[in-house]
Amino acid sequence: MTPNPSVFLTTPSWPRCVLGTQGSTPGRPSPAIWASARRQAHPRAACSAASGALVAFATSRHRTDLADTFGERSAPSADTAARAIDTLRGLPAPVPHIADEIDQWLPQRAAAALRAHGIRTLAELTVRIPRRRRWWTAIAGLGVASARRVEAFFAAHPALTERARALIVAAPVGDVVPWEQLRVPHEVDGAHGQFRAPRATCLLNASNDYEAIQSWLSLHESAVTQRAYRKEAERLILWAIVERGCALSSLTTDDAIAYRAFLRRPTPRERWVGPSRPRHSVEWRPFIGALSPRSAAYALNVLSALFRWLVEQRYVLANPFAGVKVKSHAPREGLDVSRGFSEGERLLIRTSTAQAPPLSRSLIKLAQLGGYLARANDPPPGNKVIWRGMHRLVEIQIGYWLGRENSG
Repeated sequence: MTPNPSVFLTTPSWPRCVLGTQGSTPGRPSPAIWASARRQAHPRAACSAASGALVAFATSRHRTDLADTFGERSAPSADTAARAIDTLRGLPAPVPHIADEIDQWLPQRAAAALRAHGIRTLAELTVRIPRRRRWWTAIAGLGVASARRVEAFFAAHPALTERARALIVAAPVGDVVPWEQLRVPHEVDGAHGQFRAPRATCLLNASNDYEAIQSWLSLHESAVTQRAYRKEAERLILWAIVERGCALSSLTTDDAIAYRAFLRRPTPRERWVGPSRPRHSVEWRPFIGALSPRSAAYALNVLSALFRWLVEQRYVLANPFAGVKVKSHAPREGLDVSRGFSEGERLLIRTSTAQAPPLSRSLIKLAQLGGYLARANDPPPGNKVIWRGMHRLVEIQIGYWLGRENSG
């Protein structure tokens, strides 16, 4: 059992193994210390435990110099030990600050996992954990037990959260920010884009790429459509500025091909990928993960439509995304006709003709039940007449079953 360091800080005399014998008469151990020493297997073990307790107490007060005093292999002199213990006795309990390194306050294993995730200070950690359930699942190597210790630490120091949030609000934003916070540097804003059309022929009042995209977004009255298109334009303009160092109106076809690969694997992940967060959050990222082939194809189609419109408005000369496609490796499923007709309905359709007809012929027969005339110059039947025919077919089927039961 390790002695409580408070015993040494409140007792006027300390064990010989702690104080040493040089320079003064060693102090007399208190009954509490002797009781602790008797619980050890050997007096040396008691002295070692006492020194270890003092080292731990000094470390908890962030006094590594005093911890070194008791951690030395040879016992310190009586005067040195007495001065060190007097100093420890008067030290207040340490208070964490948001700028402190996490290693000073958290267990070693938890601190290592957090550092590997890019979290180094209490300020960076504070905004991650207090308000989110299962926050630790996004941090590799951090388990439930370590997460609970971190939460307990912040519960014991609630002022850290408010201090850290105030600090982060005042901090400058990074390169990757949402569309509404974007301030494009003049060198890459597109005012002098490589593929800008002559200004005299342009139909837009936009002086740079951001304003041109804003005009394109304003064409769409649906708020849902605007958000979807803004997300794709936002990702592209950020990628062009941050990764390619050029304006959106300076992108080439090679850049468009490279962007297609980027959509399938956004790197570096710490810059581009993150959990879903509000757009005003410092943890917001443009992606929550790599895009599927279908999502990547959608993004490229939206961007191609954007550049087609910019070409039509004579803002740029060409569309770098023309012809840039995503090949889907998902096998195409055949038409599941069982969703259209039941087995009895298909049987009735087949028996109404001399041989099993193709699907188009069956649809015409079905439409004729709904009033379709099937004349040589008539257009193909529409949904409404087919639906009426379907209802008529069900009635015929029910009548057929009822008649068969009555005749039997």
